Amino acid sequence: TSCSHYLLKGSSLKKMSVCLLRRSVRFASSVSSNITVSQLRPGVKVMSLDRKPVNSLTKDFMRDIIDTVKALENDGETKGVILASSIPNIFSAGLHVPEIYDKPRSYLQEFYSNLQEIWLTLNNTPLVTAAAIEGHCPAGGYVLALCCDERVMTKGKYLIGLNETELGIVPPPWVIGSYRAAIGQRHADRLLQQGALVDPQTAFDLGMIDALVEPGEAIATADKFMEPYLRVNQSSRHFTKRLSREHFVSLLENNREEDVNRFVGLLETDEIQGILGKFIANLNKKNATK
Repeated sequence: TSCSHYLLKGSSLKKMSVCLLRRSVRFASSVSSNITVSQLRPGVKVMSLDRKPVNSLTKDFMRDIIDTVKALENDGETKGVILASSIPNIFSAGLHVPEIYDKPRSYLQEFYSNLQEIWLTLNNTPLVTAAAIEGHCPAGGYVLALCCDERVMTKGKYLIGLNETELGIVPPPWVIGSYRAAIGQRHADRLLQQGALVDPQTAFDLGMIDALVEPGEAIATADKFMEPYLRVNQSSRHFTKRLSREHFVSLLENNREEDVNRFVGLLETDEIQGILGKFIANLNKKNATK
């Protein structure tokens, strides 16, 4: 049976998802050792993060993501991209904490500059974007998803959200702005202060994600959600996207150096370095017992 014969509902949606993925493997090409790009159908590609064990965002991995998106923008064929993970039960664990602990100022500045750039790249891209979230998605992982036009998550015992305050980190204004735009001022205010992570159903109820689906259906659903974006004039759609997001994107574009200095200055304090050191020690202890 042809993939196109499946309807986008119930178990048929899952069948279509599997079928699309099987078809895409034939076109898979590695753009980086940690990212694989596969063609889902003409004009639409899946960009799968594969930095084991949990897709944590290192300085170099963030640069890989930026470069991959830029390459897709310029390949002359891609109109939409689905951001996904090749690692089971995890979308991305967020920033790689060892890279912001006991590091020189120049390294921290470059690290944070890449975080700024990945956020601007995903928010400003002319491509239609969707996140297919099939696992845990905390902190910087959710920042990636928050940049996308659509966010689809599978049901399961997963957590998602912005928990930066647990590590003593203050979310930057541009992240706060996009989070507020997604879920409203009151919910954003509460969850950001608490550093709260929530389950998929709560995330859907709050508007943090746009669809909650059965395991195996995320990519097909994301593809379906992208279709209305792809049907309209792409130049006017992209310009509208830029205007719609201008109020929080400009918070970063107009204050990049000041934003870097604020973040790095906070990270360099003894209090925050102490919190990060304890987090890494606990993580190493947990990994040693596995």
